[in-house]
Amino acid sequence: YGSYTHMYEESMDQHFYACIVKDATACCAQGLEFVLNDNYAWPDDYPDEGDEVVVTGVFTVFQESYFRVLQLQNAVIEDITPTDEA
Repeated sequence: YGSYTHMYEESMDQHFYACIVKDATACCAQGLEFVLNDNYAWPDDYPDEGDEVVVTGVFTVFQESYFRVLQLQNAVIEDITPTDEA
């Protein structure tokens, strides 16, 4: 659970998507990159910048150049829209 953010890296012509998660005291935050499954098209099916989201997927770790990358693959954004319960 966290805030959605998006970044476009022009030099790579690639979009990156992440969920920014705060720790228990809300003093620190960490971004977790995710790659949504094929049912999503950018930008129509993606949330607005800063929207609260829950993202689930397959947690993966891989090496890219000299960096270890943590990523949720085949991810899904869960609907967390409040419901009107009377």
